[in-house]
Amino acid sequence: MEKIKIYKWNIYTAKVPYTTNFSKNKERLVIVISIIGDDLVILPISTKIHKKQKWDFDIELNNPSIIQIGNIQSINKNDIINPYYRRKEKVVSKIDLELQKEILASLNNIFS
Repeated sequence: MEKIKIYKWNIYTAKVPYTTNFSKNKERLVIVISIIGDDLVILPISTKIHKKQKWDFDIELNNPSIIQIGNIQSINKNDIINPYYRRKEKVVSKIDLELQKEILASLNNIFS
């Protein structure tokens, strides 16, 4: 299992460029994760995240130090991770605190 050690994460909205799974320049929620060396990994949140069996990765939200990626093919690594790696210039907007709490509660339910 591949592990990415992280030291900071947050949820924002961002315009996500086109990939197989996401519409071109559609503004959507993303999890932005800072890893050692200031590289960013940006994971768009879609309705697919609710189907836990199709997203074989774990985010430990209470102590978000590691993202564990199990079956890479099940999350379509080319679409989800590679296009967003080392994209420090990407503009993201912080979302409303109440909405953020609601999303975190949902993600905790999904991944607990």
